[in-house]
Amino acid sequence: MKQTIRVLLVDDAKEIRDTERMMLGFSPDVEIVAEAENGLEAYELAKSFKPDIVLMDINMPIMDGIEATRRIADELPDVTVVIVSVQEEFESLKKAIQAGAREYLLKPFSADSMLAAIRGVYARMEKQQRVTTTALLSDRFRSKSHIHVVFSAKGGVGKTTVAVNYALSLARRGKRVALVDLDLSFGDVGLLMGVQEDKRTCYSLLLEGEAFADALPSYLINHESGLQVLLAPVQVEQAEYITPVFVQGVLRTLRNQFDYIVVDTGQVLTDVFFAAMELADEAYLLSSADLPCVKNNRRLLEVLKTLGYSMSVKNVYVRRGVLPERSACDVLDLEIYATIAYEPQAAGAAADLGVPLLVGPKRTKTARDINLLATKTLAQERRGNAGTPRLGILRRALWKAR
Repeated sequence: MKQTIRVLLVDDAKEIRDTERMMLGFSPDVEIVAEAENGLEAYELAKSFKPDIVLMDINMPIMDGIEATRRIADELPDVTVVIVSVQEEFESLKKAIQAGAREYLLKPFSADSMLAAIRGVYARMEKQQRVTTTALLSDRFRSKSHIHVVFSAKGGVGKTTVAVNYALSLARRGKRVALVDLDLSFGDVGLLMGVQEDKRTCYSLLLEGEAFADALPSYLINHESGLQVLLAPVQVEQAEYITPVFVQGVLRTLRNQFDYIVVDTGQVLTDVFFAAMELADEAYLLSSADLPCVKNNRRLLEVLKTLGYSMSVKNVYVRRGVLPERSACDVLDLEIYATIAYEPQAAGAAADLGVPLLVGPKRTKTARDINLLATKTLAQERRGNAGTPRLGILRRALWKAR
């Protein structure tokens, strides 16, 4: 641990800053590097001094603590913000967490409580940095673990059906496979697998805080096939707490334990979607020959190209729609990698029973085609051609700025 914890004090009231300075002045492991009286000044000083901790008042002129926290979190990932407020309001707490704050203190507080918060946050920050460094080094030297993202700009094409049964097919062939439901608001992976009532979800995992990586195995649902599943949140409002950093932490942790991580996505062009795409080794775009699907997928591919995403995108064509197949492929400028039969009645019946198509008693063309997709994946692995592109974290920021 470092000799001292470097702290930036931020409050528009000088007498409060004086009190905080006096409280911290008796601690040999804390150094006050600067003071600011508004959010904008705090942001500028944080860039100059790069403190370990910013003790940030939430209500200030010129720029409030929430906006200053957001800017610091976006641009200075090694700086941790502790929000200070006189009000214990749920909305304020939620906004502070969403902006990137790591702790929330209520005024008035004692010197002991302030020091305990600062030391606790710093200790967690150091631990997370060690975990992240280890994960990045593991990513660099790992060659056998693959993250496959299933996505589409159009709903109703069978994305979740494909993701569930594709992951299941890989697991049945002796691979260690994790299936992650990132359709955070309306995820149906649990429904299709008959485990939707389980309370273990990515949201409950998030509540483990800095210990989420160690706790992750206990939040995975074990399927009889050997497939392990991380479910989406139970309640819609819980989805907004799932951050891109958390998602990437989960995926990197799963890399240490599984051969394949299959990700079922929800809304595209969100921070969570981009977080998954940044780590993807393969991305399966589900397309079909109907005009809305072709149009939306084309726009989605253009956005990914504009942002510089260069992972391997494969066109998985669902045989549905009235447009000529060749025309649909030409618009996307993607050759068909695999085709999937469209059998909505069979897929709907399987979902109602909570039994994946590959497990059900009736063999369907859809199940056969998804099995073939898994066969092709494993053949590619044996040939050693699976790519491992890595993307810059700034691309999401570029999308936000557009």
